[in-house]
Amino acid sequence: MWENVGNAALYGAIGGGLGGLIGATIASLFRKTAFAQWASIIFSVSGVVLGANLAKPLLEPHIGEFLPKSDLDKATEDQLDLIFAEFENFPLMVAILERDPNIRDELKAKLQTLVEEAKTPAIARQMGFSAGYNLVAGKVTHFLARAQDVDLLKFINLSVEMLNDLNQRDPRFCYDYLYNPGALVGMTKDDLKNRLGAEMFDRQQAEGAELVRNAFEKVPAYDIAAADAAINEAAGVFQSMLGDKIGLVSGMAFPSDDEEASLACSATAALYSAILAQENPVLAGRHIFVRAGG
Repeated sequence: MWENVGNAALYGAIGGGLGGLIGATIASLFRKTAFAQWASIIFSVSGVVLGANLAKPLLEPHIGEFLPKSDLDKATEDQLDLIFAEFENFPLMVAILERDPNIRDELKAKLQTLVEEAKTPAIARQMGFSAGYNLVAGKVTHFLARAQDVDLLKFINLSVEMLNDLNQRDPRFCYDYLYNPGALVGMTKDDLKNRLGAEMFDRQQAEGAELVRNAFEKVPAYDIAAADAAINEAAGVFQSMLGDKIGLVSGMAFPSDDEEASLACSATAALYSAILAQENPVLAGRHIFVRAGG
């Protein structure tokens, strides 16, 4: 059953959705900085920023003598500093950085790789979003796998509440939030908060931050065989709802209309609701994120 459902379908509602949301929010912050006004060509992506260094080969043939390397390097470093300063407005990212201060260096290293390997702005955006999204989503999944029971249950309950609300108001955004986070990149921070709902956004940030700060250093021991059985039971509900539309949550297809988008969201909310209804919901809830790489 696990193989039929797929990892993406099982952790998208929480780990994947949050990773895309945080990454897109970071990208939107960059467009408001002074550096965006200084350079006429700017490319922002999830989790990392492609600024002066990427712009250099595009601008240098025309104004190269006015762009000394030292200024370019300083502008890029200043831009990263501004973005990390903006993290203070997002409790979840603050908590992640507290638990794993090396993230800043990881982001800078990924930036350098992108600058060296990206051949065009379009490729740079694609590479950058993938790198930043995977880093942030991976960190979220890591802490979810190590969450204390009470925090994990609270977070899954909030996610079900959020999905049901989004699906009723905006099924296409609900789907993108879950399974197509790249669609969020062009949105501003205010757009994202409005689409999610300001109160829901703030609750998600606060509860996510608490979960990260309280998380264990290692995954608590649990009965893996029993957890697999619990996931299979819940996944049966998920798969029966989707039927031949399973490709919507496995990356094989995108919704052709709001009805299909709503189906994917409804099935995902039902999956987590089925887990919450079990005698020991933490068992399956934790195992999802362990299996997803946490």
